Amino acid sequence: ILASSARHKYLTERLQRVVERSARAMGEHAKRGKFRPVAVELAFGQDGASLPAVKITLQDGTEMELSGRIDRVDAATAEEKVYAMVVDYKSGANKLTPLEVYYGLKTQLLTYLDVVLRYAPQLFNQAARPAAAVYFRVQDPVLTLPGPLAPAEAEAESQRKFRLEGMVVADQTVVSLLDNTIADRSEIIPVKLSAKGELSGSGLWTEAQLESMLCHLRQSLAEAGEEIMAGRAAVAPFRLDKDTACTYCEFLPVCQFDTLHPDSQYRRLEKHDEATVWNLVCEKGGSGNV
Repeated sequence: ILASSARHKYLTERLQRVVERSARAMGEHAKRGKFRPVAVELAFGQDGASLPAVKITLQDGTEMELSGRIDRVDAATAEEKVYAMVVDYKSGANKLTPLEVYYGLKTQLLTYLDVVLRYAPQLFNQAARPAAAVYFRVQDPVLTLPGPLAPAEAEAESQRKFRLEGMVVADQTVVSLLDNTIADRSEIIPVKLSAKGELSGSGLWTEAQLESMLCHLRQSLAEAGEEIMAGRAAVAPFRLDKDTACTYCEFLPVCQFDTLHPDSQYRRLEKHDEATVWNLVCEKGGSGNV
C-alpha cells in the first residue's frame, strides 16, 4: 500500500524522516542528561495493565476510576533518591501553564505524573521525587532562516526545535540530571541558568507549587466526577482570552453551538498572571507553601 502511489511514497518518506529526526533528538537528550526510560506505553487501570486504576471516592460513595496509558516514564538517581519524569509525545506544539491546569483545560500530563508518583514503589522499588512532566514533539523540523547555514549549525538549530516543553521542578539537582551541559539557556528543557547559578524559565515550578497543583488537580477530577454523576452536560464551551473550546472541536455540528442564539453562551474564564494563579490554588485548598 505504501508504494501504491506517488502520494503514498511521499508520505512514507516523510514519516521515515520524522522518525529518524525524532529518534536522533531523543539520543541527544539522553547524552546530555542522566534520565533513562524505565517504561513505555505504561497502562494503568486497564485489562492487563501494569498498574491499577486511580480510584476517587465521590460524595455519594461512588468510586470513579481513572485509567490511561503513559507514553514514557523516565527515571534518574542522585544521592540514593529516584527522580521521575513523564514524557508525552505530540505531533504539534504544546505548552503547559499553571492557568490551563487550574481551569482544568490541561489535566492529562500532570495526572500521569501523579500516577507515577503514587505507584513509584512498584515502578522503582522505592518512593520517587518529581522531576518533570513534559511534551516531546515528534517532527521533522523546518527552519526559517535569513540565510544559509553550515551543516553543523543547521543541525544544532534543528535540535533546538526538539526542546521539551512542560513543567520542570525548580531544583539544581533535577536540572543537572536533565541537562548537564547547560551554560546559559538549555537546548533541551525550558530552563535558563544565570551567571550566578540561578534558575529561571517559564516551565519552572517549585516542588511546593507542584504539590499544591496536584492537590488542586485531584479536587478538580473529583468535581468532574460529581458533574458526571449528576448528569450535567450543558453545552457551555470555555472562552479564555481569544481561545475557545470550539476552535478544533469535532462535535460542533452535533451540539450546534452558535453565539447568535441567546441560549448559546461561552463559559468565560478570567485570565490571570502566574502569581494570581498560585494564590487561587492555595485558596482552593492546595497544600504546600508556594
